[in-house]
Amino acid sequence: MNDLEQRVKALETKVKVLEETLETLKNMSLSEQMGSFIQSRQKSLRMVELLNSVSDDEKLDFDKERETLNNVRAAKNTVDAQISQALRNVGTFSDDFPDDPRYFNYEVETGMTTNSLWKRQEKNPALERFAGKGLRITAYNGFETNRVIIPREINGQPVISIGEKAFMNATISEVILPKSIKAILGEAFSGCKNLKKIDLPETLEYMGSFCFAKSGLTELAFPNALKNIPSFCCNDCGEMETISIGRQVNKIEYMAFSGCRKIRSVTLPESLSEIGSEAFGGTSITTIIFPSGMNKVDKEVFKEGYSSYSRNQRNVVCVFLGKDTTIDGRLANVSLIYCLPGSKIQQAARQYSIPIKPLSEFRMEVNDKPCVPCQGSTDIGQ
Repeated sequence: MNDLEQRVKALETKVKVLEETLETLKNMSLSEQMGSFIQSRQKSLRMVELLNSVSDDEKLDFDKERETLNNVRAAKNTVDAQISQALRNVGTFSDDFPDDPRYFNYEVETGMTTNSLWKRQEKNPALERFAGKGLRITAYNGFETNRVIIPREINGQPVISIGEKAFMNATISEVILPKSIKAILGEAFSGCKNLKKIDLPETLEYMGSFCFAKSGLTELAFPNALKNIPSFCCNDCGEMETISIGRQVNKIEYMAFSGCRKIRSVTLPESLSEIGSEAFGGTSITTIIFPSGMNKVDKEVFKEGYSSYSRNQRNVVCVFLGKDTTIDGRLANVSLIYCLPGSKIQQAARQYSIPIKPLSEFRMEVNDKPCVPCQGSTDIGQ
């Protein structure tokens, strides 16, 4: 048997192994499928890399080897399709999946972050309580460009945070986090233009500035444990269409969603008390309802700022449910305010010459039916 025949026979054997693996997957639980998939996919990737190392001239000389190469690639694609279906069935957190920590750099959580002005590490009061209680992922060195599964623990220690710039500008399209994650630090996923999906666990308590800025995310749900949405959080996420804000968020900071041009609406929770400058600048929001507990709305909340996707957002209708909400100047790009008689907003609107109407006159089409928001509620439709 010559060298070519040996290589072809070896490849055909590997294709058969992959086919048997697919058949085995059908009879496994989803968690077992995940474990089997990781091993099979790594094998198939190594096979393709091996074949790709053969020169084009050699490939042209061996029709049978080229055919076998196509079979290997087809088998790999079938395995990928199997695991995609398994992931959709299992969910989106990594706790049910086998750990593979080899491609991650990590360190013990220090409770410190980088001071952007002085470029030095400083204690972060929001993270200090996590110091020494788990690991921080600092970088990803793997070959995967589609789905990255972050391990729930490494060497017996839980993974509790994603470090600054850990995945910055990575070409990944999906990230699956463990439920142990407590913090995502500044710029962790910024510039990930291919990133389409990430689910934040309910354990998440802290997010740093720019954590998802200029990413390709189309939707994001902020968990209920989170108290603060940081500045530039999703700045310039031009494909972002839907955001869901957790029930305990009390502050949305400067330019958090500025430049998210496809966001047309947002429901603000009753817990919210303050919104910073340009937080929703450059979005497509036309009507927004501020909850009764709001203390302050920055006058430039809808200002367009410096976002890449800034647009002329000049006709926002604001509905204020509370009596004590204040503004510090004329609301930029706001065309009309609905508010309660005698409220501070009514006084401010008159002072800054903003058109006003009584809250009782507000109507909004919901499911083809007129709707009046209940005082103290921002949930349109109640």
